[in-house]
Amino acid sequence: MKKTFPDSVRKNLKHSISYAINFTRKLLKEKKSEFVCESVIQLIRDIYLFKKGKNLEESVIGGAEELSLGFTELEKNTIKLIEKSMRKEEYYKETCGYINLDLLNSILLKIEKYLYE
Repeated sequence: MKKTFPDSVRKNLKHSISYAINFTRKLLKEKKSEFVCESVIQLIRDIYLFKKGKNLEESVIGGAEELSLGFTELEKNTIKLIEKSMRKEEYYKETCGYINLDLLNSILLKIEKYLYE
């Protein structure tokens, strides 16, 4: 883990990510898939910033692979699909409506596990 921020900033960033994970879990229980999809993408970006000390400048899946988050091929393909669909709003809502909530939960659990490693 690259440490480029002061400890207080790292602590606050970790707390913010943890809060976002918990809030996303609440949205998941409410079956608000389009918000969960967006949150998952942002959480990967946030984890990358936390662990690498810099913003993610490539694709989200590229950053996830660099971090070795341990996603399955199905999870990777889902993340790619979400990221691609975010470019056009009319596709995004439809795409997120088709994504399995258990799959989103699995992705979220892996992000959370990685945060505390």
